[in-house]
Amino acid sequence: AEAMFSLLADHDGDVRTALKGVGRRYLELVISDYGLLNYRLIMAEALRSPEIGRIFYETGPLNGARRLADYLERIRRDGRLQFDDPLKAAHQFIGLCQGRLFKARLCNYIPEPTEAEIAAEVEAAVSTFLAAFGTENT
Repeated sequence: AEAMFSLLADHDGDVRTALKGVGRRYLELVISDYGLLNYRLIMAEALRSPEIGRIFYETGPLNGARRLADYLERIRRDGRLQFDDPLKAAHQFIGLCQGRLFKARLCNYIPEPTEAEIAAEVEAAVSTFLAAFGTENT
C-alpha cells in the first residue's frame, strides 16, 4: 500500500501519470494469484465471523479509497478535477480499474494478466475517469 500511494505524494505532477501508477499497482496486487487467495480466504471467514470482514474492509479497501480520496481532493482544489464527493470518486476509479479483470480472475476464468494487459486496462480506466471528472486544466 505504501509503495502504491507514494506515487501520489507529488500531487503537483501529472494526474494521468499518477492515476496510472496507482491503478497498475492496485490491479497487480488485487488480481494476482496471491491477492485472490487472500481475498477468497477472508470472504469465506467473513461469513462465519463478520468482524473479520469488517476489519479487512476498513484497513484494506476503505483505507485505500480514503487515501486516494485525499489525493483526488487536493487535485480538485487545484482545479484539475471536478466531482462532488472525493470518496465516491475514489471508489469509482477503483471500480473502473478492477471491474472486468477482477471478476474474471475471481471466477478463475482467465489466467493472471500480463503487465501489458494490466496497463491497457488501467489506461482505459484512467481515460474514462478523466473524461468524467477532468477539467481543461487536467
